[in-house]
Amino acid sequence: MLNSGTINFVAIAALGACLALSGHSVAAAGLYKWTDERGVVHYSDKIPPEAVDKGTVVLDKQGRQLKKIEPALTGDELKARQAEEERQKAITKAKEERARKDLALLQSYTNADEIDFARNRALSAIEAQLKSAETYNADLAKRLADLDKQKAALGGKPVPVTLDNQVSAITVEMGRQTGVIAQKKDEMAAVSARYEADKRHWQEIKADQARTAAAESAVSTSSKPSAAKAPGGASPTATR
Repeated sequence: MLNSGTINFVAIAALGACLALSGHSVAAAGLYKWTDERGVVHYSDKIPPEAVDKGTVVLDKQGRQLKKIEPALTGDELKARQAEEERQKAITKAKEERARKDLALLQSYTNADEIDFARNRALSAIEAQLKSAETYNADLAKRLADLDKQKAALGGKPVPVTLDNQVSAITVEMGRQTGVIAQKKDEMAAVSARYEADKRHWQEIKADQARTAAAESAVSTSSKPSAAKAPGGASPTATR
């Protein structure tokens, strides 16, 4: 085994010749260059066990590099590589999902007006539910007002339990309907925003497709040979 930080290719070639004469097949086993923990460069026909994970360079008989074996990854480096692989997988998955959604959007609508129509249809269904809840809540408010009048008409007399129960039940129901009304308004806002976003994205996709088609058309046109000119530089004309 030879140790040197400055050994040249002549010495390497000589080492290779010696190994070959001694019965070692350098071409098969390889001539390895590796560095120990002190930074000393070594050349040998075999990699010692302590250098296996430190990385080596495989040389031919003339000292030319055949391949490089990278050092084994440390625990932190392995974790970092795995994290990067997971990140790339997530990016690829997100791109595939975006492409799937884009295709579904293009297949669902042929023009922007169809998106507006679908939005209005979805909003009309929610609006009908909203109006129903508002009407019901208004009726409950009237019934509660009537019950309050009945309580006032008692002139301080004890309020019947049935009257109190009705007031309590209506008050609870009005609170529930108020929540329904707020929910339906939120749904309408969300639906409007979603369809507006779909419309913008649909238009962006179509614009990108138009630009791509125009660019491809320009390239195709520029690659076509120009019409041959008649002798004298004049362009040929159709025969009348």
